[in-house]
Amino acid sequence: MTAAGDAVRQRVRLRDVAKRAGVAPSTASAVLNGRAEEARIAPPTQDRVRAAAAELGYRPNLAARNLRSHTSRIVGLVSDAIAAEPYAGELAGEWQAAARMWEQRGCPYEAAAALAEANDEAALRDALACLQRLGAQATARIVTRKLRRLGAHDLPRGPRASTQANDALLTTREREVLALINQGLRNADIASQLFLSPKTVEHHISAILAKLQARSRVEAIAVARARGLVPASSLQ
Repeated sequence: MTAAGDAVRQRVRLRDVAKRAGVAPSTASAVLNGRAEEARIAPPTQDRVRAAAAELGYRPNLAARNLRSHTSRIVGLVSDAIAAEPYAGELAGEWQAAARMWEQRGCPYEAAAALAEANDEAALRDALACLQRLGAQATARIVTRKLRRLGAHDLPRGPRASTQANDALLTTREREVLALINQGLRNADIASQLFLSPKTVEHHISAILAKLQARSRVEAIAVARARGLVPASSLQ
C-alpha cells in the first residue's frame, strides 16, 4: 500500500464526525457547510459537531461541496463582492469586521468564532460572553484558556453547574420533567407530582423538545437516552 493509498484509506469522513458528535450525518453536514442557522440547529449541537471535526482532523471534500452548490470557493481575483464576505475578513485578520458581517447574516455562533481568533482581550471577552449565552461550551473553554494566557482575570463562569452538566442546556426543572416523561408519566401526572399547572408542564416540554431537536416526546426520550441524560428504562 502506498502512502497516498494509506491517506485515502484513513481519510476522516462526514459520517465519522457525525458518529463522534452523536448526531445524524445531515446535521453534521449542515453545521460544517455553514447551514446550521438555516437548519435551526441548536448552538450546543453546532459546538459538539465542530469539536468532533477538530478532534478527528476532518477536512471537507471541497470538490464534492462545489458540485453540490455549483460554486467554487477558490478565489483568483479581488472584487467588492469577495471583499464583502465575512470569510475574507477572517482571512485578512479583520475579526471585528468579520463578526459584524456574521451578525448581519443572523449567525451569532460564527460571529463569536470570528472574534475568538483575535488576540485582543476585549474582542475575546465579547466572544466568550456570546458563546456562553449560546451554550457553546467547548469553544467557550478554548476562548477562556486564550484569555488566561493573555493575563485576563475575573472571567465569567458561564451557566450554572446544574445546567452546564448536560450539553442540551436543560434547566433543573426541565430535567425533572424529562425524567418523569422517561418514566411514562402523562402531563397531568407530571403536573401533580411537581406541583405545577398543566400549562407550565406543556411549556417545559416544548422547551425540552426544542433543545433536544425532537419532534415528539418519544423522540426526545430516544435522544436523551442516547446522550445519557436519562436512564434507558422502558416507557410504561
